[in-house]
Amino acid sequence: MENVPYQGQTLTRWRVGNSTFLALPEKGARLMSWTITLGDGSVREVLYWPENANISPLTPQRPSAF
Repeated sequence: MENVPYQGQTLTRWRVGNSTFLALPEKGARLMSWTITLGDGSVREVLYWPENANISPLTPQRPSAF
């Protein structure tokens, strides 16, 4: 795992097999990016946030009560 600065936050990047994930664990483990490196060396984006997205107002995604 490695820490990556992004818009005043510290994101965590880790690799599992051919997949690379970028998340913000302090904000509920929000997945910011998921890429896959294909056999020919090219990289495919599976999920990503836009570069200019404002990530500071993230809200919890779990309901507080059932």
